[in-house]
Amino acid sequence: MNLIKNTIGHFKTVIIHKYWVFKYAKKIGIPWQGLIHDLSKFSWTEFSESVKFYQEGKSSPIVAAKK
Repeated sequence: MNLIKNTIGHFKTVIIHKYWVFKYAKKIGIPWQGLIHDLSKFSWTEFSESVKFYQEGKSSPIVAAKK
């Protein structure tokens, strides 16, 4: 497992997800909800667990963690 590669990859994935959620939330008139959506993904507990099970865009790290 490459910790640095997984950390960067997961961070990029979350940022891209947040970008699209904000873009579409703004479009329908709820920009604040779009901005705060999934902020928990940056908490140490959730972020570190997701980095550990990062799947390089193949599937959710949450699914891998549950297995």
